[in-house]
Amino acid sequence: MIPTVVNERSVRSFRFYRDGYLCEGICYGNTLYRLVKTFGKHEEDSAYSCCGQLLQYSSADHPAAIITTSPQQYRLWAELRVELPSDAAVALQYA
Repeated sequence: MIPTVVNERSVRSFRFYRDGYLCEGICYGNTLYRLVKTFGKHEEDSAYSCCGQLLQYSSADHPAAIITTSPQQYRLWAELRVELPSDAAVALQYA
């Protein structure tokens, strides 16, 4: 599955509490996503690689992850309804 890449200006952002932490979220195409990881502009390959790992949890209706881009960074977002297995979460921490 090819990652969905969206300009950061075209999404609506919000903040929410989850497990006692203040988290960042976005709404894109009637789907809510949570911030998983931020990558510098020179880390494009890492952003796409991590997104590919998350896309294996996608359904046919919508992607489990998307990437937003701005002049400074890439940001990886996971759909709020998708629970990441602990091994995927650990792998993303060290990506």
